[in-house]
Amino acid sequence: MDIGFIGLGTMGSRVCENLVKGGNKVRVWNRSRGAVDALAHVGATPVSTAREAFSGDAVFSMLADDAAVRAVIDPLLDGAPKGLVHVNMATISVALARDLAVRHRARASSTWPLLSSVGPSWQRQGSSPLLWPVSRVPSRASNRSSQ
Repeated sequence: MDIGFIGLGTMGSRVCENLVKGGNKVRVWNRSRGAVDALAHVGATPVSTAREAFSGDAVFSMLADDAAVRAVIDPLLDGAPKGLVHVNMATISVALARDLAVRHRARASSTWPLLSSVGPSWQRQGSSPLLWPVSRVPSRASNRSSQ
């Protein structure tokens, strides 16, 4: 699969590494270069801009918060390729998640706002179901993350 990955912090870099190890072609971009270089050593393809990563079959983004998503992802939406699947793994507000869904639909692409249900140690192992679709998150999801 041809995947872009934006946001390579502690969790993002581990998820990305598992995608590469799974045999996917993964283009990586991060605001700081160190994580990009580290993932290049395991087979990811570094790109110079977030726009280059925001293409292919799917793009994962794991940014810090609403402000980071607005700064990095918002400028990319108008040029999103038709049919692109955007898996947003950021900790963002419900309002922004809904806004992203509306904007993706207008471009004939889709967004999957997901919550990480486990921390970096599980993601490093690559053996855990680490995502919950927002539409199916129990009202007390934060209490269930330890299960």
